[in-house]
Amino acid sequence: MSLMNRTEIERLALAPSRPTVSMYMPCHRTSPDRKQDPIRFKNLLGKAASALVEDGMPSNEADTLLTGAERLLDNEEFWMRQADGLALFATHEWQTWYRLPVRVEELVVVGERFHLKPLLPLLSDDGHFHILALSQSKVRLIEASRYAARELDLHDIPESLQDAVGYDWEERSLQFHTGTGASTSGVGVRGAVFHGQGRPDDKKEAEINTFLRLVDGGVTAILESKRTPLVLAGVEYLISMYRESSGHQNILEGGVIGNPDDLTIADLHREAWALVEPTLRTELAEAAKVFASSSGTNRASKNLKEVVLAAVDGRNATLFVALGEQVWGALDPETRRIEQHAERRVGDHDLLDLAAVQSLIRGACVYTVPPNEVPGGGVVAAVFRY
Repeated sequence: MSLMNRTEIERLALAPSRPTVSMYMPCHRTSPDRKQDPIRFKNLLGKAASALVEDGMPSNEADTLLTGAERLLDNEEFWMRQADGLALFATHEWQTWYRLPVRVEELVVVGERFHLKPLLPLLSDDGHFHILALSQSKVRLIEASRYAARELDLHDIPESLQDAVGYDWEERSLQFHTGTGASTSGVGVRGAVFHGQGRPDDKKEAEINTFLRLVDGGVTAILESKRTPLVLAGVEYLISMYRESSGHQNILEGGVIGNPDDLTIADLHREAWALVEPTLRTELAEAAKVFASSSGTNRASKNLKEVVLAAVDGRNATLFVALGEQVWGALDPETRRIEQHAERRVGDHDLLDLAAVQSLIRGACVYTVPPNEVPGGGVVAAVFRY
């Protein structure tokens, strides 16, 4: 499955079909622990069926809704290819599932909308970034979170300098040394070596600038948000030239220095995360300070009902929400009245999930944190745009 992103969350959040089933479970990558996963999945299907019936659905309709999911029980390849967690979403009309690179708690939620909060740590602003690996011969744009990374299609972005400016350019900034120790068998032959001499001459620099402007235009079009941190990977002069020409607002200082063509996606991800993590921790701490300074004014709140309404209205600029907690209730969109219940009732949904998802798809910075790290000591905390 694709790396979880805002587009996927929005697709699930706006799915028109009702009722819905959301299922989460931890999985195992290797045997013998992997053998228990289908059994655990079957038990969750039973819980889902019971919950649908409790909500008033005839048992035969509940079985029909879960038919597609039940087919996975005997799919050996499906279970052999699992990661650390599994999320499955189903309605009468369709279903989809995601392999998750993190373990999640077992959870089944049925209702009018999908329950998505357990997914948010994979993509919210405390873990989502991009890597642009640049060389004159290859361009790679990588979407990443703390846990996973995948290479994106470049669409109209030139994949090399030659693609951008053609083949009529000179390697004036490089010295070429032929191999030595020639042998007809090929044994002992040293390949040709290029030695960089820093920033290129004026003609070559003009061609590279044209190349980098085309790359940056394509990157800006692909990235969903200019707030997303971007890590550059490449030789120093190329990174410097890209910074000078780029319109991206959040290129991180430093970078993965060296020829990125020799690095795998896993290598780039590991080195880039070492740069991103301190920055994101700093941003999280700064966001908490902003809430603290705004607390007690009309620019911030830890009142759940107020925060939910602000999320629906698109007023939340920053939201902290407790991961692993549920607060059941219902929102009447016409009267804007919110009821909270100690236990889930028919038609209820998790108000924390509603606040988080609605804030996220409306462009807020959403931080899913352990309950004891929510500023203000509650289960939510928000800073408003207005």
